Amino acid sequence: MSNIYASIAETERVWVVGTCVQWLNIQSGPQDSKLVGCHCAGVGEKSSVNQGVPRLNELLNNTKNPKNTEVVVFLDPAHRFNRDLAEKVKNNIELKTIHDVLESSAIYLEPSNDYGSVLPEDRDFMEIYRVFSELDSLATSIPENPWVIRLEFDRRKIIDNKISMEDINQVLKLAYPQSAMMFMDDNAAKLVFRLRMSFQSTAGRVDDDLQYLKDKIEEIGNVVIKGVDGISKVYMYEDEAKMRQIVVKENGGFVGKAEFTLETDGTNLFEILCRNGVDANRTYSNDPNEMYSIFGIEAARYQIHSQLTEIFVGTSVEMSPRHFDLLCDKMCQ
Repeated sequence: MSNIYASIAETERVWVVGTCVQWLNIQSGPQDSKLVGCHCAGVGEKSSVNQGVPRLNELLNNTKNPKNTEVVVFLDPAHRFNRDLAEKVKNNIELKTIHDVLESSAIYLEPSNDYGSVLPEDRDFMEIYRVFSELDSLATSIPENPWVIRLEFDRRKIIDNKISMEDINQVLKLAYPQSAMMFMDDNAAKLVFRLRMSFQSTAGRVDDDLQYLKDKIEEIGNVVIKGVDGISKVYMYEDEAKMRQIVVKENGGFVGKAEFTLETDGTNLFEILCRNGVDANRTYSNDPNEMYSIFGIEAARYQIHSQLTEIFVGTSVEMSPRHFDLLCDKMCQ
């Protein structure tokens, strides 16, 4: 009798795999536009995650590096109902580099540390450094380098991303500990950062010096200020009608409340789970392999089943949940 049940189960596995493969071979056309053209809605302008046939293809082939990945981030009780706190978590997850907030960069020749030789617009804040003796001790000990890199930051981007000039100073100090740095505070008319690199200038070979400094500016632009590696963008639901609902105990009863959640472009689930304010019990990635590496095979199976179901919802294809179960079981053996 057990052999009969085994044969039936194997037949159903073959049937459901065959059905999915048929859909993968469908040519694009009006009749399958729902399956091919599904996209996300209601989270800013997020729509980059694969859906329809492309996503089905990735799931069935167990693609190790899916084309577009995301993490759905749920917040802990202290953050999920407060917009400002949710926004803070969002800003701490989204990867931001110097280049993302930089407005312009330039290289200037300043062969001495004489404050009278600097740019007129920089003299005021340079004078403050001199008066209060806050100059870096290295500032007067790099006579072999007459060049200064001057970075000017976009105030609007700095404010929107909740970044301060001190944040930038800290990351650049960590990246270039032997360099002399001076910067204006957040309330200055212009957000200027001056950096004198520690290197031996070559007499008579200005082009070599300039090329070296241009490469350094490009390198500085890639320095990470904050965020999680691999997360290029984070979106947050703000329309209460589209926000996820959670049931909470309140005033002796249970009520449904809208909660703030985040969705990302890119994935780095482990690092996100370690961030303050993130609910590690509910946050998940749409990459089954990543879910398996962190939470185990049952979490990966659940994610595969959930995404297969979502792909076929709203299409003319009728699939039995039991067939999805069989397929997921076979894929996770």
